Amino acid sequence: MKSRKKKKSKKTICLSKLRKEAWLKCATFIKLRDKGICFTCGATGCTGRNYHAGHYIPKSICGALLYHDERNIHGQDYKCNINLGGYGAAYGRHMVEVYGKEEVDVLWELKKDKKTQKDELYYKKIILYYD
Repeated sequence: MKSRKKKKSKKTICLSKLRKEAWLKCATFIKLRDKGICFTCGATGCTGRNYHAGHYIPKSICGALLYHDERNIHGQDYKCNINLGGYGAAYGRHMVEVYGKEEVDVLWELKKDKKTQKDELYYKKIILYYD
């Protein structure tokens, strides 16, 4: 019996391309905004592969509203974002210092949103915003 590969639908491919483009534009903005400074440890001069746009509330659980929310994303060096898994304790402390506890609580409430869908229109709005 031959195994057949499933063809991806054009819609899936289109959404994945839009998702990638939206994230690249957002991440580029964050890295420029934060000027090579790691939000969690304060390291300076971070560039290239050593400089990431890292999420406070991880993108695996943050939901559509926070995935591209600039308050939830900051420049992080490789060590903090990858080796230390986002360095959540330091990230959280710094978030409260910068935004205040009330604003951080708002982000955690937004995490609960289940209504906003990441569809074609959502990604196109993000891309246009960063263009």
